[in-house]
Amino acid sequence: MAVASLVLARRSAGAYVVRVEDLDPPRVVAGSAARILDDLAWLGLGSDERVMYQSARHAAYAAALSKLEARGLVYPCDCSRAEIQRSASAPHAGEETRYPGTCRAKDPRRSMKRPPAL
Repeated sequence: MAVASLVLARRSAGAYVVRVEDLDPPRVVAGSAARILDDLAWLGLGSDERVMYQSARHAAYAAALSKLEARGLVYPCDCSRAEIQRSASAPHAGEETRYPGTCRAKDPRRSMKRPPAL
């Protein structure tokens, strides 16, 4: 997939940017990002721009969230991953689990089972 992304970026005069998904600290394996970047470099797939670490972009996410909140498009959700997985209709092979909107219509002032995500 990385090769296809690089080719597509270059064909469309775009940039190939490597993004490291490191926003879930309990799941981040120490040293894995460095190993992945080394492997990509060995394959000649270095990023055309500075490597983007998601954990360093909290200000950008906060700004985007503020814009969505201002438009009334944000609501708290206290569903667990397991609850979302169970509520999804029978997914077909290769389909990702999608949030079914369980909390969208609920009163945002209700008591929460756990700290909510927005």
